[in-house]
Amino acid sequence: MSKIIVVDDDKTQTVLVKTILTKYYHEVICYNDPRFMLTEYFQGKADLILSDIHMPHLNGLELFKAIRVKDKDIPFIIFTSNNDIKSVIEHFEKGISDYLIKPILSDDLIYRVSRVIDRSIMEKKLHKIELERDLIELEKNKLSNWRDLYAGKDIKQTKQMITYFTRSINSGGGYVWLDILNGLPTNEDGSLLLDSDLLNLVTESASNQRKAFEYLDFITNLPELNMETLEIRSLYHKVKDHFTNRLEDLFHNSSRELSVNLGLTELDGEVEIDYEMFIDIFEEVCINGIKYSPNKSKIFIEVYKISNQSLMRYSPQKDTKNWLLFEVRNEVIPKEILTNGDQGVIGIPYDYIELVFDMFYTIESYPTTHPEEKWANGTGLYICRNQINKMNGGLECKNIIDYTNGQKKPYVQFKLYLPISN
Repeated sequence: MSKIIVVDDDKTQTVLVKTILTKYYHEVICYNDPRFMLTEYFQGKADLILSDIHMPHLNGLELFKAIRVKDKDIPFIIFTSNNDIKSVIEHFEKGISDYLIKPILSDDLIYRVSRVIDRSIMEKKLHKIELERDLIELEKNKLSNWRDLYAGKDIKQTKQMITYFTRSINSGGGYVWLDILNGLPTNEDGSLLLDSDLLNLVTESASNQRKAFEYLDFITNLPELNMETLEIRSLYHKVKDHFTNRLEDLFHNSSRELSVNLGLTELDGEVEIDYEMFIDIFEEVCINGIKYSPNKSKIFIEVYKISNQSLMRYSPQKDTKNWLLFEVRNEVIPKEILTNGDQGVIGIPYDYIELVFDMFYTIESYPTTHPEEKWANGTGLYICRNQINKMNGGLECKNIIDYTNGQKKPYVQFKLYLPISN
């Protein structure tokens, strides 16, 4: 049953229209003063409005414009005379759905009302299908828009958000396809008219959702670390071999120049780490520097010891006297970003220094993928910090300015550090 509002200062006319439409199972609400109708109307109150064009206080076209402020989608039919048809037709492009010429004939009224309502229902279904298509395309290309949801909800506990995201995909993944299929037209035998493009989108998106769920399951249940105690001397030589056998090719193939300073002079002490995971973390930080630096620019890597008092902000173990520190410093893409205080920053905006370690966060202005990265879709730095913290270490970043040679040059600096035990 459809709800229809009839507005006409002629009471006889409203009674006539209501009598005709009620026979066809429509619920009809009548108003003889358009001002009262406008005051009481709210979006969703009815499925169709019928209005006379000539009324005191507010004519039909003025009423239509006022209704559009409250409801941009509700169909609107005008009662008019032959002399007003030109004016009504001019308003079609503004959203008038149809018109009826007085005196109103029963068959004509039923036909036009049914046609407008059916068309409105179909347009809503098509709009819904288009929205679903857009959602599928978005999911296919960019893991939907959950990153924006995450940032917008201001959820501080990252693990809680991961659990929520995982549960949402798992429980709601099939609902999109169900809604789309329910809205599709059918053949005479009842089978669905499913075009190949939509079928391909559904198949690809379902496959991507499966991969997303499996990936999120991995993130939620990160593997346990295989901790071992290594002498700094041994770790130093392992890292040096890794540079020679792996990282030099990585930077060369990415069109980046590598400057390495592994000049540790004191190799005493030990660190407790999962070496394989540490190498993955260190390599991910290096790839992050590649992703957010200009092509053919230089990336600097240094390894050195630092005292607890010199550590930047975060010391997981306050009683640790010395740390082994791995620094990755990259040139920045020359784009100035305004902070909340309207102060220009080249690099990472100050308000986002910690956000880069949040799940799914990426800087959208820059390219965000690299074929060699182990953890993609804005999860890499989150996993890096999560895993290095389990080794009682830490990972930080900040913007720095290098004034060497009298030139002001901006860099983004990442520091990866591990506690040294004697």
